[in-house]
Amino acid sequence: MVAYRDEAILTDLLRWCFLEREPIMGACVTEALFPLENGIIIPVTYFDKFLTDFLREPPPERTRKRLKINLKKLGFLERAKGKPDRLAFTHGWTWAT
Repeated sequence: MVAYRDEAILTDLLRWCFLEREPIMGACVTEALFPLENGIIIPVTYFDKFLTDFLREPPPERTRKRLKINLKKLGFLERAKGKPDRLAFTHGWTWAT
């Protein structure tokens, strides 16, 4: 049952659970995305650098692709075909300050 019959709460809890269980995803959000301004265009090499630092070796192409796909599904990235990735908090997510 959704607390207070609010589906947004359930969505946020599921997103948090996913980030808690997936160390690369959680670290990417807290260490790589948190310092950025919402709406910023993310350089092509930004995730490669994060993954190289996190894994201590160059990441497999598949890992980078999965990371970006999952960040989009979770509402952290906007990705339009042929355009660079943009940090975009959807689903009502904001950073607490």
